[in-house]
Amino acid sequence: MTPIKQQLLDAIDQAPDFLLEQLLQFLQTLSSAPKSRPPFGAMKNSGTILGDIISPIVPLSDWEALQ
Repeated sequence: MTPIKQQLLDAIDQAPDFLLEQLLQFLQTLSSAPKSRPPFGAMKNSGTILGDIISPIVPLSDWEALQ
């Protein structure tokens, strides 16, 4: 057994029962918490296409880059 495990077991043996109950409840909430989704692909299938760009809003003659 590793020293860390032994220290933990010694601390559990000395801890009062109410503290162990609180620790158990906390650990149960951690294990029952929903798993977080990975950031890549998290927004997949969440958008909608409202239309397509057919032409620019302003006429081409107003564009400085085309002159």
